[in-house]
Amino acid sequence: MVDIENKHELRSRKRYFFMIYCIAVLFVWPLGLFWMISNEYIEYITIYILVMTPLELVAMLMILSLAISPFKYSIFGPYKHTPFPNEMPLLEISTGGKISSVQVSGPLIKYIVYPSGLGISILGTGKTFIPTRYITDIKPHFLNRYKLKHNSPELRNPVIFNSMELYEALQKLRGVYETTRP
Repeated sequence: MVDIENKHELRSRKRYFFMIYCIAVLFVWPLGLFWMISNEYIEYITIYILVMTPLELVAMLMILSLAISPFKYSIFGPYKHTPFPNEMPLLEISTGGKISSVQVSGPLIKYIVYPSGLGISILGTGKTFIPTRYITDIKPHFLNRYKLKHNSPELRNPVIFNSMELYEALQKLRGVYETTRP
């Protein structure tokens, strides 16, 4: 029996381009800079840095997706994240947080609570959705922070966030899920 609901959608072959781009930018950039310095092209270094810095930042955000998601769901992996549901959000909030070992500041991360789960949108790394059935535990953590543990294969554990409003919305959502679960 095939579980169609949990069937993962494959990503296009663009992921190979992303891999080559990251390797080229992250490793060739310093080599190019070293070559310019050693061959005394000092007058072009400023232009080189101005052009390469934005390209380097994009590559670093792509690498950041590896710290937030397992490889197979990162920008380089074969699978796409579960899209957000076509439902009216119960709560949308931008607040600081931490996913696994990556600290993300408030404006860069947005939590969206839907009737069927939690959507997380991180600028530069993408969006992911955690259905309510995958949320295993939500509890207060340390210094007005809250820790969410889940079984979703698309995102690393734990998710730590700073909003009591988000915590209460997720508790209500889990309460509804627990009472309707067979």
